[in-house]
Amino acid sequence: MSATPPPTYSNYPRSGYGPAPENRPPGVYFDSFSVAYRFLTSNASLYALATLALFGIMFLVSIPFSLLGNYLAYGSLINEPGSNQPFEVKGLLIQQLTGMIPNTVLYMLMAGVMGMAVKQARGIQPGMGDIFAGFSKFGKLFAAVLLAQAAYLILMIPAAGAMVYAAAQGEGWSRVFPVVLGAGLILFVISLFIFGPLTLYPVVVLITELSPTEALKETFRRVGRQAPLLSLLFLLAALVAGMGALACCVGLLFTFPLYLIIAGLHAHYFFPAELAAAGVMNQVSERPPQ
Repeated sequence: MSATPPPTYSNYPRSGYGPAPENRPPGVYFDSFSVAYRFLTSNASLYALATLALFGIMFLVSIPFSLLGNYLAYGSLINEPGSNQPFEVKGLLIQQLTGMIPNTVLYMLMAGVMGMAVKQARGIQPGMGDIFAGFSKFGKLFAAVLLAQAAYLILMIPAAGAMVYAAAQGEGWSRVFPVVLGAGLILFVISLFIFGPLTLYPVVVLITELSPTEALKETFRRVGRQAPLLSLLFLLAALVAGMGALACCVGLLFTFPLYLIIAGLHAHYFFPAELAAAGVMNQVSERPPQ
């Protein structure tokens, strides 16, 4: 008998040649925490190193662009905005623009770790190099950052405007608080409909050959009415992921991956037919799941 596993080895149960695929119908699964924990513990060192690389690269990339933004906005490397309100608004816009490259790098690295979970969900062993898979689609992910931020800004302008208007009135906090509270509730409701799909968005761009606009539309279409549930799941996952900071931040290396793994799992659930059995991460069928 040949020792070489068959081409379909990933379809075998866990006691066979490789890890069993994690297949489920498209949907939101709150028990994915247990699946994510199993994925994490089976590759603890891999996900911890990937998370360390993510934080380290982001730190190194963010510093020069942050200093550049401060210099262009305020004429100093240290953030010292003046008292003139239009100047501060201009500075905020400049910092948003100079933050595009770090945000794109963050998207690429997070998409890479999510892609590791997608591969693992399909019974394919991920590797450390997968975290850098997003760099092969820098242009598309840069466009994805622009579209995602534009979506947040456009949808949140009414609530943010109400908060700015209330703060500009110069009235007592007791008069402003109801407006701020109402605006905050509007922001929260809006975020329930966009946070979940936009979290999946970068890994969808990575694992498919769809254009950024097509990937955005397809992600929202496939998630559909389950967007609020997906957003709540990701918010809960983010809270759990942040608990690692309580252990002198070292714990983040082992809790932060849970958030990305859960996102990767749901990219797999909502895009079940996109990856080839051989593990090629950029093959896609545009036919939606039946």
